[in-house]
Amino acid sequence: MASTLTPTATPIAPAPQASPSAPTTQPRKHPIRRLAFVVLRVLLITWVCWIGYLYFFQERLLFPAGLTKRTGQARLPRNAELLTIPLQSGGVVEAFLVKPRGDPPPGVGGWPAAVFFHGNAESIDDSLGHAELYTALGFACLLPEYRGYGRSAGSPSQAAIATDMARFHDLLIARPDIDASRLLYHGRSVGGAIAADLARTRPPAAMVLESTFTSVSSFCWRYGVPPILCRNPFRTDQALCDLDIPILIFHGTEDTLVPPAHGRSLRDLCKKATLVELPGDHNTFPGDWTRYEREVETFARTLLPHSGQGEPSARPSRE
Repeated sequence: MASTLTPTATPIAPAPQASPSAPTTQPRKHPIRRLAFVVLRVLLITWVCWIGYLYFFQERLLFPAGLTKRTGQARLPRNAELLTIPLQSGGVVEAFLVKPRGDPPPGVGGWPAAVFFHGNAESIDDSLGHAELYTALGFACLLPEYRGYGRSAGSPSQAAIATDMARFHDLLIARPDIDASRLLYHGRSVGGAIAADLARTRPPAAMVLESTFTSVSSFCWRYGVPPILCRNPFRTDQALCDLDIPILIFHGTEDTLVPPAHGRSLRDLCKKATLVELPGDHNTFPGDWTRYEREVETFARTLLPHSGQGEPSARPSRE
């Protein structure tokens, strides 16, 4: 009898089981840190864009010449001449020379002259009140325009304006009816910085500064911009340190655009300076026109001869 062989089942070894691995550690998220990083990046990009805007458009911000544009021929005041200097780029820059009534007194070498430099949102047409003030005292008064302002051609910048003001100065003192030894500069706001800049190479006998800043670059960090990027620094403070002439400084007590501390700092830097603070902010100064007129008259008379020249012929009105 045949025997039946029963196959013996070969035991199957169990599949090796993977040893349990250590649990994967997920990085902890810090939402506050990530938010701070995003905010910082946005602020950095915004700051760089802001700096770029101010760097490339700083001339437009400092010299808003478009606000002063005029067309047609200049309407000259009585006893005035139109002076012009040509630009290589084409066109001219103009100035008014307003003269006192009559002829220069004999034996004094011509009229003393005041040069009035207006503010950055004004033109020579807006400055005729100051011309009347000085001509009533016996001064000829030159009102030089800035490039791009009023009817003048070109684009304004510190360097371009400095070149033009030097040319106007040389035209003025070359005239036989002007006494070059009795020259007074009077600058308002940025015009004061322009006057001080010109005084470095062509010093006057005396100077009046009105609502003028120590420098444009001193405002840079106020607007979040490094001063090194300022192409028009107008360092009035540095210019005054080198001058040994009488200087009258006006400043408004309510001036928030150029605070009174600027006027006080300029006074402290000058060798021969007088500071007069009067009511008014930057755009309404002087609040007390009568006091202002009296101070200018007293100061300007130091350049007049003792022959009685310059007795006021008419009191200019403040419009």
